[in-house]
Amino acid sequence: MIDEQDRTAQLPMNAYCITPTSAQVTIVDDDEGVRDSLKMLLEFHGVGVTGVASAGEFWASARTRQPDCLILDLHLPDIGGLEILKRLRARGKAPPVIVITGQGDRATRDTVMDTGAFAYLEKPFSEENLMAALGEALSAGRSPSA
Repeated sequence: MIDEQDRTAQLPMNAYCITPTSAQVTIVDDDEGVRDSLKMLLEFHGVGVTGVASAGEFWASARTRQPDCLILDLHLPDIGGLEILKRLRARGKAPPVIVITGQGDRATRDTVMDTGAFAYLEKPFSEENLMAALGEALSAGRSPSA
């Protein structure tokens, strides 16, 4: 498990590489600009992306295909990201979750990580740290022990 503060000084520019072009990521963020920016970034790196604006949209999309990784905003209009994370963990095998937020603090980070998030990034975060977290999350999600 990683977070932005732990990784900032550790990552060289080329520290990330998304090799599986079949990777499917769902972005859950009610800010259309954030969703679109992340979608463009991930698609540039060969990742398949679905973007949704709410928990309801996420659950509907997850019925047809579970993503390999979930990028999840904490503050959503219907159900908060922390509640989504709790429900995913309660269901058993869940994809790795990278939580993103623009309104975080240490207590929130600790709660999110204790609930089972793979990574926690505060907005604005760097492309390098997001891609490193995603690469590690996809690798962890595909390992036999995951």
